[in-house]
Order: sequence, then C-alpha cells, then structure tokens
Amino acid sequence: MSPRRVALVTGASSGIGLRAAVALARDGVRVFAGMRDVSRAADLIDAATQAKVTVEPVAIDVRDEAAVREVVARLERDAGRLDVVVNSAGVLWSGFAEDTSADELREQFETNFFGVANVCRAVIPGMRSRWYGRILNVSSLGGRVASPMFSGYDASKFAVEGYSEALRHELRAAGVFVSLIEPGMVPTRMVRHAWRRSDASADPQGPNAAATARLERLFQVGAGWSHQTTSADAVARVIARAASARTPRLRYVVGLDAYATLWMSRAAPQAWELWNAWLARPETR
Repeated sequence: MSPRRVALVTGASSGIGLRAAVALARDGVRVFAGMRDVSRAADLIDAATQAKVTVEPVAIDVRDEAAVREVVARLERDAGRLDVVVNSAGVLWSGFAEDTSADELREQFETNFFGVANVCRAVIPGMRSRWYGRILNVSSLGGRVASPMFSGYDASKFAVEGYSEALRHELRAAGVFVSLIEPGMVPTRMVRHAWRRSDASADPQGPNAAATARLERLFQVGAGWSHQTTSADAVARVIARAASARTPRLRYVVGLDAYATLWMSRAAPQAWELWNAWLARPETR
C-alpha cells in the first residue's frame, strides 16, 4: 500500500482554504491547515468534525519567509514529507489605481504574491528530492482578466499566474506539477468581511467616489449571485481533483461567471473594454 499523502493548505481558517483542507482530508490526505492565528481554527474544526475527518491546524504567516521555512522543515520532519501544497492565503484590497497608496499595494503583494513564493521556495527542495509534488496556487479570474477598482488585487494575481507558469516549466521534469486554480467570484469571508478599500477612492471630493460606489454595488450583487453558481466547496472539489491527478493541468477555471467573463473578454474585446470603461466613468458635473 502506498504511504498516506501529506498536504499543507495555507489560508485555511476560512473560505476556499478551509473547504480545500476538508476536501483533501476526505480523500485520505493528512492535512496541515495553515493560518496566521490558530485561535481562529474553530470554523475549520467544526467543518472537519461534520465531515468526520481530521485536520491539524498550524500557525504560519506566509509573509514571513524565515518562519515559513521553519514551519515547512518541522512538518517535513514530523510527517516525513509534503506531497501537496495549496497556497490559498490572500487579502483583497480595492481602489482606483490613482488612489491606491504604495503601502496598500505592498500589503496586497506581500500576502498574495510574495507569500506564495515564500511557501513554494520552502517546499520545492523536498518535493524535488522525492521526485513528486503538487503545488496548487489559488489565483482568480482577476489573474486573467482585470477589472476597474481592483488594479492592486488583479496585479498580484497576474503576478501569481506568471510565476506559477514559469515554475511549472522548471519543475515538471522533476515530477513536481504546479497548477493554478482560477475561480470567479466566490462568496467567502474575504469578500463579505475582510474586503478593504482605499479610503481615497471613496473620498466624496475625489474624482472616483461615484464610480467606487457604483462598482461596489455591482460587486456585492455579483457576490450574492455567485452563491448560486460557485461555492467554496465547488472550488475545493477542483483542488482535490487536481491534487490527485496523474498529470494536473496548468489552469483550472471554476465558475460560470469565470467562463463567461473569459469568453466575453476574448470574443468581444472592444465591447468588454467599453463596458468596463462605462462602469468606471467619473461623475458628470
């Protein structure tokens, strides 16, 4: 019998990361569920208990490279190896590009891009030495098609896309496959509660206040509609399938809205551009 596979899932306190940890555990994988603060593991433990599986919460701050290396080394000592890594930790900032500060951009990239790179660098040597590994980076539709008001978030996901594609080329010959999970809008806690906005974009005296309010209303409507189309569980099922595939694909698009947006942006690029420009239009004075 082959040994039980071992996985590390980051961002596992809620949303896609939580559901992915449970889905992998259902498949018989030993799951280390990473999160910055393990005191926030209650929802994860409840979900695992309901699914009659076990997950092991682990404190990990993906922004801290030294800490990531230490945690990965400890898990590899304890479990013998890491076969699967799911990079799901992320933060969501919104704001028009001209209103987004350098510090806000850096915070977005520290988690969404550099956090992914920190984890990848830590786990690659062990996977390469065993000639086996699955690295699944949770990107977004926003990593393929950018939207107004999300320049920082989309830029961080575009960076993850390019990094992951190059990394796949570098590691495939060593038996390590890198894949991108690209969901559309998923109604997670990050969308409902942890979404942060550049204050300057909502400044009533600024040029983008009306467009910000308009786009936020549309975004929230989309988040409500996505309950009917793409759940965190649906994304987690795709992650579990990719983790067990003999030859995982580079990209896994998840959600009707994601497929529709990709189709529209390719089939009618000028119409798509005009639509987004209309949404982002300034208030008429």
